[in-house]
Amino acid sequence: RYGVMRLSLIPGLIKNLLHNQRNQEKSILLFEQGTVFLGYKPEGKKPCPKALFGTLDQDSFSVEKQKFSGVMLGKVPFQAFDQPPKDLDFYHLKGVLCEALSTLGLSVQILEQDVFFEDKNLLPYLHPKEASSIVYGSDRLLLGHCGRLHPQVAQALEIAGNPYVFELDIEALSQVSEVVPRFKPFSRYPLIERDVAFVVDEEIKVGDILKAALELDEAKLVHSINVFDIYRGKNLGADKKSVAVSMVLKREDRTLTDDEAENFVNAYVDVVKARLGAQVRQ
Repeated sequence: RYGVMRLSLIPGLIKNLLHNQRNQEKSILLFEQGTVFLGYKPEGKKPCPKALFGTLDQDSFSVEKQKFSGVMLGKVPFQAFDQPPKDLDFYHLKGVLCEALSTLGLSVQILEQDVFFEDKNLLPYLHPKEASSIVYGSDRLLLGHCGRLHPQVAQALEIAGNPYVFELDIEALSQVSEVVPRFKPFSRYPLIERDVAFVVDEEIKVGDILKAALELDEAKLVHSINVFDIYRGKNLGADKKSVAVSMVLKREDRTLTDDEAENFVNAYVDVVKARLGAQVRQ
């Protein structure tokens, strides 16, 4: 359907974003891994289809690269229950990329940093004030780019809102990554959800309430634990708050029984009571 080979995955992602917007989708987060084509190889370099090892484009007349790209627009999908909806922005995009890079063993922490976000060598379709080149090490190996789509480009394409995009070079990542992520199969066994609300003193940290469950969890039953409500009111007493916790429990090797779930929750409640002086809110 196209007269030329693609130089980037981002135009295709933008096309899909527009399709979703026209179907009334408000928050859109898409990604793609695929091949881009960067022109012919230098003169004298011919395809080697019989080679057992080599680059992606060893059997091609063109320079081919594997890219991993994404686009996001709309509201932050996961946020605190007591916060108003927030628009996705450059810092959310950067946070997503930092998490992804850390799974490859690349450090984005200040004291151990080997991946840097720099405002150099930016692409013309990115906003000059909300974009970065992603580089590695003292040699500044280019891993990719990220940022807000330039307002003029977004306006020309009739995009509602501010889309943010990224594109990473998989070949460059493979040269510097220290960890190969492995897929972990989804559990075949059902989950059990349990909620409990604690009344604690105002100075008690919510993190300490959650940490108690993880420290107690020798059998690795806690699949997730989150706070879904914090309440303060006269009926609780002065300097008191109610912290409502939701837990999802499961076993990896078999079906978790109701008795096992109840025993764990009861033990968790006992620990929070003893350690933090909590009461269970009825």
